[in-house]
Amino acid sequence: MHSLMESEISERLQIMKEIIKISPDSEYGFFAEGLLELSEGRYKESIEQFTKAIEIAGDFTESYFRRGYSKAKQQDYYGAVQDYRKAIELGYSGYEIYMLRGEALFRTGRFGEAIVDYSKAIEFKPTSAEAYNSRGVAKIKKTEYVSAITDFDKAVRLKRGYFEAYNNRGYAKYRSGNYKDAIADCSMAIELNITFYDAYCNRADIKSDSGDYTGAIDDYNKAIKLKKDSAEVYNSRGYAKYRMGRYAEAITDYSIAIDQRKDFAKAYYNRAIAREDAGDYEGALKDYTVVTRLEPRDIFAYIGMGNVKEKVHDYQGAVSDYSRAIELNPSYDKAYFARGYVKYKTGDYIGAIEDYSCIIKISPQNAQAYYNRAIAREKNKDLKGALADYSRSVELKPDDGRTYYDRGELEIQMGMKEEACADYKRAGALSYRIDKEKLERCSK
Repeated sequence: MHSLMESEISERLQIMKEIIKISPDSEYGFFAEGLLELSEGRYKESIEQFTKAIEIAGDFTESYFRRGYSKAKQQDYYGAVQDYRKAIELGYSGYEIYMLRGEALFRTGRFGEAIVDYSKAIEFKPTSAEAYNSRGVAKIKKTEYVSAITDFDKAVRLKRGYFEAYNNRGYAKYRSGNYKDAIADCSMAIELNITFYDAYCNRADIKSDSGDYTGAIDDYNKAIKLKKDSAEVYNSRGYAKYRMGRYAEAITDYSIAIDQRKDFAKAYYNRAIAREDAGDYEGALKDYTVVTRLEPRDIFAYIGMGNVKEKVHDYQGAVSDYSRAIELNPSYDKAYFARGYVKYKTGDYIGAIEDYSCIIKISPQNAQAYYNRAIAREKNKDLKGALADYSRSVELKPDDGRTYYDRGELEIQMGMKEEACADYKRAGALSYRIDKEKLERCSK
């Protein structure tokens, strides 16, 4: 698309030079200067010349169009959209301007508007494989995967060997859960272009998500051969190795990713997990700490730090980290579970009860929260409260033999032998192991 514009400009250069000789200070002269600068790739200078033309003639439609193109080349996509819009308002129309504005809108994250423009481009040129492909990519951004696949179908029919569209269709199928066909499309893209880096990355991600870590690593290796400066790929390959239990190799890959991108928070986070699982708690804490500096609102980094501190028996530090996660997201129940467990473990039963109560407010149907609170209440000598919580837990999760058993144990303490025996039997029926002595006492 851009090469067509630049080719068309080159054909007009001689005419532009003549205009500059005849009328250098007119709107046409400045416009001609702008085109010459544009043809040489001097986008900033071309913008200045088009602006001078517009200052003389505010309705100079093509100056707005060309200035928009130059702004897009300078990555000023917001400015480009404004200029394209003005050109269209002044009557400029056609396939090219809608494609270019669609691209600028896409770059600014306005995917719905981009789809509208790509659709208008298709109206002007129904045989444009590029327009269907671009619209499909915008639809992916809107998570409209089925509709995107339809556009990519059209693109590959219109343009033979369109490897980018095959890869994009593979990604849309992947996101819609069709891994098998997604891999087939990525493989077709690679067959059409054996050096297509994006397709190897895409296929590797799909294989990794489907549990084929060996196949994923093989594709990541091929991608890295094509482009060694690939922090994202090293990070992804590290994750595949981590999932295979190859922690040392995973840590190496995460470290390479970090070397290539010093602010790569996700790689620090992944390396922290790998180090934690490998028993390097000091290294894990250092990495989690870096994540909190790079992403101060990342609750998972604080939860990760809390987990490590819990493992090294720094319970006060763990509670502090879990509390920070809760401050950042007061509705994240797993942080309350983690903090509640540490409080329970350290004998702060009232604090644990408060945390489990918070979970119940967030998620009233959470059987585990009632179960945990029942245990904490039992430890805090609130036997009636504990009994009520065990009972609510089994109402919500009637197939949990453990809860029946623990309620039975509590009922024995409370002198409720008949009820306890009934709970032991229910637990046994659900395959929970019961001491024979208890069952024998119940039969007497």
